[in-house]
Amino acid sequence: MPVTTSDAAFRESLFDALGDDEGADFWQGVYGQPIHNYSRTYADAETGELETMDDKQYAQYVRRKMWEKSAEGLQAAREERRRERKEEESRRRREQHNEKQKPRKMSHTLDDPIFDFEIEASLRRGQDRKDKRRWQAIWQDYTERWKELQQIYESRKGPSADDGEQIFLRNKIAWPVESGKRKDVEADAIEAFFRKVSDIQQTEHDHAMPLSSVIKVERLKWHPDKIQQRFGFMQVESGTMDGVTAVFQVLDRMWTELRTSHTSKP
Repeated sequence: MPVTTSDAAFRESLFDALGDDEGADFWQGVYGQPIHNYSRTYADAETGELETMDDKQYAQYVRRKMWEKSAEGLQAAREERRRERKEEESRRRREQHNEKQKPRKMSHTLDDPIFDFEIEASLRRGQDRKDKRRWQAIWQDYTERWKELQQIYESRKGPSADDGEQIFLRNKIAWPVESGKRKDVEADAIEAFFRKVSDIQQTEHDHAMPLSSVIKVERLKWHPDKIQQRFGFMQVESGTMDGVTAVFQVLDRMWTELRTSHTSKP
């Protein structure tokens, strides 16, 4: 390759810059960076031996390195990386498309971890469905018993109500725990009950009430004064009222926590 005037000028300026500050300043202004004193040695690709570049080779090497570091070189490198990324994305999309087209195979050997994972996932989904149906039935029974209790109240509050029949509130009230029994009325069980039924409603209905709305309604329902006012015509034992108070306290705490959490959000 013939030596051009540009190559010769660069070589001359290079060696001048390496030994003179003013020359170095000139090329720093051209390339936007200082001239670097790169090593003259390189490893021969065939022999692996260290070789030393002559002045011409060294000047070409430095010029190429300076161009790579220049704005034009950086832009070219960015374009190259962008092209490589596009090619890589296209390759991944092709692989994903090809993978989707393949028929899914499942090994049925007992020691196949993929098969074991599929079986476990299927069992979990089945258990989740059973759990959801069970809690739907629990919630339905809870709401139906409260409707019946409300009907008793409506039938007894008129002036012509027959007060001859003695009714025990403990036999009619629906306790908000999984078992529905007074003996299981504890704080953790009450909170778990309302959170569980609220989760089920959210998954079943797009417009189901959120937990805060459920707690707001139930809190008013379970207020001890409200219970005494509505169902005082029944036999209300101290143990029953203790349970009512315990339920209200949990609902009141949950209501306060939910309101605090809502107001503290930015």
